[in-house]
Amino acid sequence: MFPGDSTPAARCEGLIHDSLDAIAGDYREALSGEMEGGNTFSMLGTSLHVDQIRRIVTDATRLDSWSVRDGKYYLPNQTMLARNWLSVFIGRKRSLSASSFLEFLADLTGLRDRLPAPEIAVARFVNLAVVERCHNPSHTLPIWVTVAHKVSVRREEDNLHRDIPDLLTEFDILYDEIPEGASMAEPLRPGSASSTATTMDEYQARLLGSVFPHLADQVSNLSGGEEGAALFAAHEADLREYVTRNLFGRVAEIVSAVP
Repeated sequence: MFPGDSTPAARCEGLIHDSLDAIAGDYREALSGEMEGGNTFSMLGTSLHVDQIRRIVTDATRLDSWSVRDGKYYLPNQTMLARNWLSVFIGRKRSLSASSFLEFLADLTGLRDRLPAPEIAVARFVNLAVVERCHNPSHTLPIWVTVAHKVSVRREEDNLHRDIPDLLTEFDILYDEIPEGASMAEPLRPGSASSTATTMDEYQARLLGSVFPHLADQVSNLSGGEEGAALFAAHEADLREYVTRNLFGRVAEIVSAVP
């Protein structure tokens, strides 16, 4: 199943990144699509839609809800029903487990039959694994390390959004268009996300100390988030090796177990 000189983990990593690159290309095309339906693309046979103003991915459930502003397709947030649906993808209520992320990676290798997954989960995965990378490339490694760490310490059912701050889906950038006193508004507002870290810089330092306990004292003595980000970057090679071993190694185990 894994020809060539590469390890199974490295082979899976290459296949996955190739797939993610292709999805990123489809996403960018849908992000700028101007014709009706031009904001649509698919992943693993699942139809997805891009909110071109918010730049996030949603599923195809509410095809009758799209509006156009300045040539961009987006989802208005003026009704309770619309806000309730948006909160599936944005803000405090959104959720994606490390185990779901892992299973999607296994699907992307193409080395097993795809497991059924709800469209909502597919959209959340794309937002975290692809959309975030397109708009905030510096967030990519912390996201991968987070998933690898959850897998390593057997906390695969943790909600990744409870840990990782400063994501594109953290709140609705159109929150000021929500009517005053409207119900179902709070989960979409800035500051409502449930991450326990305040900034990505702070989170990277905390994550580094968790992944490499021998650095915990050094992390605790940092004077600010920028120092934490710099220390995280200084250990990039070690962190990437950690991801290959603990995350892509686990993917290799999953697809190798397929008859």
